[in-house]
Amino acid sequence: MRQISRGSFCGETATTAANTRNYSKPATSLQTKQGLCLITGGCLFATDPALNALTTVISWTLTADPFKLLLAPSPASPAGRGVTSETISPTHLSADESIRLAANGQMFDIAFHGEAGDAPLAALVILDDITPDRLQAIDRFWSTMWRRKTAPDDRLTTPRRQRMRTMLRAVDAHYAGETYRAIGEILFLGYQIDAQSWVGNSVRETTIRLVRDGVKLVEGGYRSLLRRPRRS
Repeated sequence: MRQISRGSFCGETATTAANTRNYSKPATSLQTKQGLCLITGGCLFATDPALNALTTVISWTLTADPFKLLLAPSPASPAGRGVTSETISPTHLSADESIRLAANGQMFDIAFHGEAGDAPLAALVILDDITPDRLQAIDRFWSTMWRRKTAPDDRLTTPRRQRMRTMLRAVDAHYAGETYRAIGEILFLGYQIDAQSWVGNSVRETTIRLVRDGVKLVEGGYRSLLRRPRRS
């Protein structure tokens, strides 16, 4: 049974079987010590919030994660050896019946369309704005299955990871009520920032952008991290 959480910020994730409690029962409010806490969706969280975020397995939908593979029984016989469901040994099974596979040091999330049995598998590719990402995921999977050199998963590059960390620091301070100048003074310790030069200071514009992008990140933009970065 597929269980999709439809909370305001987690509607793109499918709950995992092993790591989640059942939060799928519709509700309109939650009684807490402080009173009523309104719920905007059909669940509280995609996973149990008490679990460690670094070890909890989240199963994203095919729409959200272009690197999630969609496999189905092949309509034709492969030219040579092929991949079957028997070849794939999952390390984790999700409630939406997708699997997480660890192979040769690489990690793949896989969903199946139809009953594969022991038939050779084919990859289905959704044709949309992020098809190039989907094709790269297939190429990485093929290379791994054939023990070839596998291209790295380049969605979270080192510069992107570092900027994301800085954005989260900036937005935390912003939500705590700090001014842009106070945030800039902490993030850019090597710069001399005074009240007279602050308005025209380049650090001011950088700080404002970090806060703006950080707000977008925590308000749902984090799903963009599942895609390769693109120049705007």
